Amino acid sequence: MKRASIRIVIAFFGALFALVGALQPASAEPAAALPGNAAPVKMDMAASAATWLMNLNSGKCALSQGGADGQPVVQYQCLNYNDQRWSLVDKGSSRFQLRNANSGKCLLVRGTGNEAPAVQFQCLNYVDQYWEFYNYPGYPGWYWLQNVNSRKCLIVRGGSDGTQLVQFDCAQYIDQAWGRVI
Repeated sequence: MKRASIRIVIAFFGALFALVGALQPASAEPAAALPGNAAPVKMDMAASAATWLMNLNSGKCALSQGGADGQPVVQYQCLNYNDQRWSLVDKGSSRFQLRNANSGKCLLVRGTGNEAPAVQFQCLNYVDQYWEFYNYPGYPGWYWLQNVNSRKCLIVRGGSDGTQLVQFDCAQYIDQAWGRVI
């Protein structure tokens, strides 16, 4: 009788674990966004004039107020101000710096981890200031901006003015899609 009870308990918990396991997502990780053979986009340097850097999800633009090194880069309603204008500086091999038209400083991320903040800093030949553009699938003219140092993508969470841009693992999240808008 004791063995039969143990078998029933084992069968019950085995069925329960199988059911719970079936309800869990196959993977908590997002699908790989950038195929292993994806090549950075060769940006048209004729279009290297200062433009808005607009997020597809929020429809807002990257902004860096003031001229201090370390100034946070945030999103804000797109207005015709130079602190929202960014130009491409070609660094070769499809890598670019993004230079703010107001401050003359470059976009970088501090560190290599997820959620590392995007800030402006004096434009130097530092790899954390280098970005590659990758086509965002299904949205011609929109791109992932991948930091060369961290291999993570620029993202902004939500649609509020003043939200800081950060980096995160590249995935097909619409808040990682950026466009250069005149």
